[in-house]
Amino acid sequence: MTIPASQFFWPTGRTNRAPYWVLGFVVNAIFNVLDKAIANPASIVGFALLSAFPLAAYISICLVIGRLHDINRSGWWVLPIWLPVLALIFVTALPQWREYALASSPLRWKLAAILCFTWLAALLYVGLKRGTQGPNRFGADPLARPR
Repeated sequence: MTIPASQFFWPTGRTNRAPYWVLGFVVNAIFNVLDKAIANPASIVGFALLSAFPLAAYISICLVIGRLHDINRSGWWVLPIWLPVLALIFVTALPQWREYALASSPLRWKLAAILCFTWLAALLYVGLKRGTQGPNRFGADPLARPR
């Protein structure tokens, strides 16, 4: 399993399923550690850890774009996959929105459940679909054997 380090920081090329899942779990672990470690965002350490969230999110988005490229889809498909997540983070991160979100009607909870299911289905599709065999418009097949 090899993946160029530049693909973490620039969304080009193709990423096959194995690096996507392994690195996805690593990024998810980083998110969980950061979430637990930011008990006090006003402290210097808390602020430093909080500033790592955008970097971890960016790496995660680059991984998804690499998978989209592997299945011959445009990287712009990352927007409908990640917009519900960003909206959920925004709504739950701000205290004034959190009370509104928690006191919402059952219809809003149903909508949130539908969005979460759609997001999970999209990520499973991206993560489980076999990549295009042979080269496609985004590059060579990462699983092709060199001749």
